[in-house]
Amino acid sequence: MTISVALWTLLAFLAEPRPAYEILDRDREMALAKSAGLSPWNEEATLYVLGPQGYSKAKEGANGFSCMVGRSDPGTRWPVCFDAVGTESILPRYLREGELRLQGKTAEEVRSDTGQRFLTGEYRAPGRAGVSYMLSEETIASNGREVILVPPHLMIYAPNVRSEEIGVV
Repeated sequence: MTISVALWTLLAFLAEPRPAYEILDRDREMALAKSAGLSPWNEEATLYVLGPQGYSKAKEGANGFSCMVGRSDPGTRWPVCFDAVGTESILPRYLREGELRLQGKTAEEVRSDTGQRFLTGEYRAPGRAGVSYMLSEETIASNGREVILVPPHLMIYAPNVRSEEIGVV
């Protein structure tokens, strides 16, 4: 009897509709976003949080940096803090893509929207080199086959620089 009740409870739980992208408590989302950056810059950064309709600004910053928790696939979440260059050029794309995913758009529709916005000039590549900080120990990403924990790291963008010029082959 106990096993059948537990089984029915589990089946009912699994059958409940769940959002494809986890919406965290606002304070938890802000703390997770800040965990991507370095102090003191992350303390003065603009913070974005994900809600049912997309991202919204939770805190206005004072240093040009911005932090958010990105979600590119169901089950993923990747805290990231952008420097001023990334805030201007990369952040708007990630905010829009999050909104589209919450609307149920397919990966192809998201890519198409992003491509169109680059073609019209609404999005542009960074104008100079910069850094995105992904120093959180709670980054969960997808490698195309499974969801994995990703170690803290930096993402460096250097427009118009070839891999060979910086020793990356």
